[in-house]
Amino acid sequence: MRLTGSINGYLLFGSANGLSPTTLETNRYHLLKMVNILGDKLLRELSPDDITEFFVEIRSRDYSGSTICRIWSALRAFFNWVEAELELASPMQHIAMPRFVSPEVKPLTEDDVVGLLKACKYSSPSIRGSRLPFRMHRPTAARDTAILLTLLDTGLRVSEFCRLQAGDLNLETGELLVRPYRNSRKSRSRTVYLGCTARKAIWNYLRFREGRDALFLTTDERPLQRRAVHQLVSRLGKRAGIAGVHPHRFRHTFAIQFLRNGGDVFTLQRIIGHSTLEMVKKYLALADADAAAAHKRASPADRWRL
Repeated sequence: MRLTGSINGYLLFGSANGLSPTTLETNRYHLLKMVNILGDKLLRELSPDDITEFFVEIRSRDYSGSTICRIWSALRAFFNWVEAELELASPMQHIAMPRFVSPEVKPLTEDDVVGLLKACKYSSPSIRGSRLPFRMHRPTAARDTAILLTLLDTGLRVSEFCRLQAGDLNLETGELLVRPYRNSRKSRSRTVYLGCTARKAIWNYLRFREGRDALFLTTDERPLQRRAVHQLVSRLGKRAGIAGVHPHRFRHTFAIQFLRNGGDVFTLQRIIGHSTLEMVKKYLALADADAAAAHKRASPADRWRL
């Protein structure tokens, strides 16, 4: 069997065993990179040298460290399946996960969020002939405002956000049910909460809609998908003049603000759905650094020159 045939088998197996469409599509994308670089070889002829050659080529293409690790994980999952189901030796047995430095966590500032919310309401300045530049109200302003405030107030992963149903939200209490995807290996069922500002924004969006389907819809009334949310947030960032805006930055921002405002790490872990405290500790370190910097700026003994 050649690589392409075995990859198709692996994806069918994964779908039958409840892997999310996002995971399957990501793994397919990375596995086909291997086919493009190494060719559609016979599976039994693949060697550790071939896999090493593949990663050498991947590194030469300036992929980020995190992307290379995701490629490695996709290959490992595939070859683990090959060993278990096809009873062929994995050529990745002695190829360790590449090391990389985690990117710096950059939460959004209050000014950033204000700028993004303004970008929801108005289009970019339009210039026509000799007329003065003017802005127009965006038709999706209510929806986009509700999207940003929901991401900011809950710290949801974008995949969790896209699974939200209108019936999952209690506008009176602010309770929002987060549903896992099938096997719940990563996302766990839990309840998060929305404050008054976010609830008002969602109410303002929902008053133009009927039904109990997906909470957030496209302009043609289909459920929003991950890619659409990424594109929307990125466009709003560009319109507001803020670099590197993506949905996960709202998750970082929620976590940092939760700790800055007196929240504890164990409650934060439950709210954002982490299985361990490792990522939460990174947020805590950032919050502690903020506190130290704030004290340095505000120390009465220093500022009063006692």
